[in-house]
Amino acid sequence: MELKSQDMEIILIRHTSVAVSKSVCYGRSNVGLADTFNAEKEILLGKLGLSGSPVVYSSPASRCTRLAESLSPAYLTDGRLHELDFGQWEMLPWSEIPESELNPWMADFVNASPLGGESFVALHRRSVDFVQEISQADDRQVIIVTHAGVIRSLLCHCLGIPLENAFRLQVDYGFVCRISYRGGVPSVRF
Repeated sequence: MELKSQDMEIILIRHTSVAVSKSVCYGRSNVGLADTFNAEKEILLGKLGLSGSPVVYSSPASRCTRLAESLSPAYLTDGRLHELDFGQWEMLPWSEIPESELNPWMADFVNASPLGGESFVALHRRSVDFVQEISQADDRQVIIVTHAGVIRSLLCHCLGIPLENAFRLQVDYGFVCRISYRGGVPSVRF
């Protein structure tokens, strides 16, 4: 990512646990949070150890905005931080998605799109575009509350990992990592 010469820190946070079974395909769908939200939020806030007033951006999904509001009532949303759009697969059990649709996508999830949805490379373009845009501001510390797909995309970009290997990165609920830019060069701390 081309950034200004200033030092900047971006803290990527994945939303907390959701109230949806892991057997269900959801991405853009606005799903609820698990009953453990408050406990998970407190653990996450303890990990952050924030000082000052960072600028907070969030995916528009309520599972992200609820956490973002805990970090800053003045948080901003941006649609480029949404999770992958699974189109007609949204909220279907994975087992009910026809193999004739699922198998080609699984063979090339980077470039193939779910029926009526978007490809991972499209998600990658919009998420990198977002970070490049915010890097032009004078903010020294930025928090981004988003989804596993966006975080994996940005980590691939910063670490030079091919998108095909994105799912080798473990991004659990409540995941936090820091991308520090010193002279425009990123370093990642998990």
